[in-house]
Amino acid sequence: MAARERFTSRIEEVRAERARSGVTEFNALNVITACIGGGVEAIRDEIAILMRPTHLTPRMLAHPPEFLLRTLAASLLLRRCSGEEVDGELAKLANLKGYKEASTRVVQAALQRILAVRRARDQPSATGYPEDEAEFRQLAERAAPPVPAQVALVPDGPLWGRLFGCVVPLAYEALAHGKTAPDLEVLGAFIRQGGDARPRELCYERRGGTSDGVWRQDVTEVPGFDAVELTAESVLVHHYMGVRWQAPLLLDSDVDAFHFLAHVDAGWAQVRATIGDDAWTRLVRARTERKTVHRVSIDPVNATEDPASTERARQRYGVEIEVVGFLYA
Repeated sequence: MAARERFTSRIEEVRAERARSGVTEFNALNVITACIGGGVEAIRDEIAILMRPTHLTPRMLAHPPEFLLRTLAASLLLRRCSGEEVDGELAKLANLKGYKEASTRVVQAALQRILAVRRARDQPSATGYPEDEAEFRQLAERAAPPVPAQVALVPDGPLWGRLFGCVVPLAYEALAHGKTAPDLEVLGAFIRQGGDARPRELCYERRGGTSDGVWRQDVTEVPGFDAVELTAESVLVHHYMGVRWQAPLLLDSDVDAFHFLAHVDAGWAQVRATIGDDAWTRLVRARTERKTVHRVSIDPVNATEDPASTERARQRYGVEIEVVGFLYA
């Protein structure tokens, strides 16, 4: 995730404030933040806090407010990952009536499927980022795992603040659907990887902003690479357009959506300044032995590819380009 450093800073702030005030917050977001941006100690501590049995009193489980229900569901599922028998409590949360928020209904439906081990839904052929919570609920009802978890785990999505409460239940369901025992380590890794369980060999991942030497004329543009990945066939250079980009990828006399490729040399300089000498030497060797592909990831519903423009970009910037949906980057 290109946004990982933001989560690293946030979990450090949470832990520092806890140490200063002595106040412990019962919030599933802290676990998600730690899994995405924290180290081993932070992840362990935040999981332990969310699993504390003092939060699971009968009164709290009777009819909690919506935010608390989502956090309680995450807490109970973490305990289930550890082998504890909590299905009775999960069933109570899953079947409570009167909740209106779409994200709460998504959590309850996920709990019902987890407990019933229901058959998976059909995955849609193309998935875009939802316009609102109601649309996300429809997606979660029809799309097979891990798609709903992956969509909920888009940190720069405009609905992130409304959907993070769905992450742990949808992640747990995705792992169970994939025949992987959802233990704490596996669940944490799934969240850290944005719901993408494919083995990845990342040799570079963007950290923070870019230096003054990399920024060019357009201050709204962030040159450089979001990540560099090695595969058996190629060196993949990732450019994440983000789900907020909702326009065709055009290159014509008036528009150049591929202008970030004008700064490829600056991007490689940024990689060189970030990774160690051994890693850089290995990357240089890989670039001589394999093709380099610049993979541009978009929302395939709201930001369509124009093949003619992609070809013009290849010719203008002299690089191989592949456009994919953001779930398959």
